[in-house]
Amino acid sequence: MLNIAIVGFGNAGYQAAKAVRECGTPARIHVYSDKHMPPSNPMLTTYYVKESIPYEAVFPYGSIEKIKREYDLEFHGDTPVAAVDGPGKALIFEDGSRKIFDKILIATGAVPFLPSSRWEGMERVLVMRTPEDACRLKALLDTGRIRSVLVAGASMVGIKIAELALLCGMDCTMIDGAPYLFSTAAFESTARRIEEFLNRKGIHMAFSAILSGIQEEEDKSLTAVMGDGRSFRADLILVCIGTRANTSCIKDDSIKVNKGILVDDRMMTSCEDIYGAGDCTEGYELQSGKKRVIGLWANAGYQGRTAGKNMAGNPDTFREGLLCNISHFMGMDFIGLGDASAPGDQEEVFEYEGGSLYLKAVKKDGLIRGVNLLDGAQVSGIVRDCFIRCLSGQTSDLDIEQYGVMTEAGIPPEFIRFIGGKS
Repeated sequence: MLNIAIVGFGNAGYQAAKAVRECGTPARIHVYSDKHMPPSNPMLTTYYVKESIPYEAVFPYGSIEKIKREYDLEFHGDTPVAAVDGPGKALIFEDGSRKIFDKILIATGAVPFLPSSRWEGMERVLVMRTPEDACRLKALLDTGRIRSVLVAGASMVGIKIAELALLCGMDCTMIDGAPYLFSTAAFESTARRIEEFLNRKGIHMAFSAILSGIQEEEDKSLTAVMGDGRSFRADLILVCIGTRANTSCIKDDSIKVNKGILVDDRMMTSCEDIYGAGDCTEGYELQSGKKRVIGLWANAGYQGRTAGKNMAGNPDTFREGLLCNISHFMGMDFIGLGDASAPGDQEEVFEYEGGSLYLKAVKKDGLIRGVNLLDGAQVSGIVRDCFIRCLSGQTSDLDIEQYGVMTEAGIPPEFIRFIGGKS
């Protein structure tokens, strides 16, 4: 019987365990986590804070007890793994003990990036990723003493914090070191439209503003200082400037690490029988054909399933990693697919605006490089499929229902043809 260890228990770890069981391979599955809680979805935390969902809904797969019963897991909560011995196929724990396994999956996820450790002890400087972060934010808001919020990072998380602040009647300012909002997912023309929309809602914004310091004032308020000398004052600062792959359990170079743990298309690391999945890894990205960290919930699940199948002896490959951002905020939908860096002279651009719908697509050498939509969330899956087929040099033959959904959403036939779709 296989003896499998899963280190970390987010979406990737859960999907790996599920895949092992679905393969029917006899195995003992040990899950090690530094917390005693089930997998949580980071994008649901703000919904809990604004009381749109109950706390339990942050954990989409249910309780640990339910998951243990369903997949026959041996769950070791509050048991951090100090190191993974790749060549020895062993886990080393904080007390120095070690356990050997047949297969090991590293699925430790990512941690929020805080530029200075000095800010960690400040009561009103928060990051936003885990259920604990959400509870801390909610407790501060429930005091009724927070009147203004500064969001450092015009990201997908940052925009949800801004939405929450607006809902609570707070003054909100968003800052970002980039020249415009969603700089890695949105074309500049798309970003400017979103910024105008946010301005009308009462959100203040400042760009090319790199956070360099935070000072705590006598009245408990905070002053955020930018690298260029600008400063912003607020009662609460949320730092949402991104995450870093959690590779702290990798202690030597037997398991190769760049920005994340390097894995092949089977999700195996540089060590035989040691796998990686989710936000802690650099896996195959379809558009560039290179390895990169893709910090997305769906991507982590797909990688976890791939790793689980391979650990169970059911060969599978991960081939569809694609940068994809979909967010709904303040009544607007934003969909960003692919690389949205500035278009060059050799590229084809398709742009369309009709009512609340705005879309832009860029192609180079006949292949789609990026797509943005404002509203039209109902077609995001169809557009993504067209994108993937185009990157593979294929035409997307849409069935009559898909074509109907696209046209009903106001998508012009010229755009469908531009991204390689036809009926």
